[in-house]
Amino acid sequence: MNKITLIGRLAKEPEYKTLQSGSTFCKFIVADNHKDKDGNEVADYFSCKSFGKSADFVGKYLTKGQKVAVFGRQITETWEKDGVKQYAQVVIVSEVESLESKKKQEEQEDLF
Repeated sequence: MNKITLIGRLAKEPEYKTLQSGSTFCKFIVADNHKDKDGNEVADYFSCKSFGKSADFVGKYLTKGQKVAVFGRQITETWEKDGVKQYAQVVIVSEVESLESKKKQEEQEDLF
């Protein structure tokens, strides 16, 4: 069984696109901040791709810094660059939920 659940913040603005076929696609990164074994603050970054309704939601309503829950499955993408095989772990999103109200996010933006 391949299921992944992430809770974190969007590390940058989502990249939302409408493909030639008319379907929608959104690429975004979720950052998970936590402390390592020495107590230092560190972050892990997860590349996520969503399609259709979940892409529409992310692209239209979510912005950098917003706290989200992401549900999906993890895959390994492979490609070749300059004759060398490249690999990347990507989360294919089935569902996304905002964990902050719009008002809460606006209050946080006012602090910066």
